[in-house]
Amino acid sequence: MKKLLYTLLAALFIAGCSNEETKDVKNVEKSTENIAQVPIKQASFESFSDKKTYEIIGEMEKFALFKKPFEVEKEDTYTWLVWIENQEKAEELIGKEVEIFGTNERTKEKELLTSSNIEKLTSDDPQFPGSELAVKFYAKLKLLRKGKWKIESYVDNELLGSTVIYVEGKDEL
Repeated sequence: MKKLLYTLLAALFIAGCSNEETKDVKNVEKSTENIAQVPIKQASFESFSDKKTYEIIGEMEKFALFKKPFEVEKEDTYTWLVWIENQEKAEELIGKEVEIFGTNERTKEKELLTSSNIEKLTSDDPQFPGSELAVKFYAKLKLLRKGKWKIESYVDNELLGSTVIYVEGKDEL
């Protein structure tokens, strides 16, 4: 009887194992990073198309989003900019889906917030140094917890870039 029990347990164990590696980032995972200690990077630039000054969160000529307030329970649309090494790589990204994940400093749970598609900058967008090698994507976000968040964007399970933001307001959760 013991042999039968051990055989069944071994069979279940072997059946449950897989030699396939997965890079699926859609599962909620716990972060070990101390987001509270990560600085929020900000910059500004003057557009040479409309001569206005724009503020961004992130790094110019790398990965950033146009600065506007983030508030608990308030849905808004945000625009990200991504600078690419060359025009060919930029063209390859256009139309691809980007998945946006967020990790709150207190819960440390990385969760899928939304997804979007990468677009080419148009003449209606602010023009800035390096804009010929930049693409954009829009994302509607509604964050439920205040505090610092690390926002990460992925294309084909590859990290495109990350930004750290601060969400104002009173927690709903």
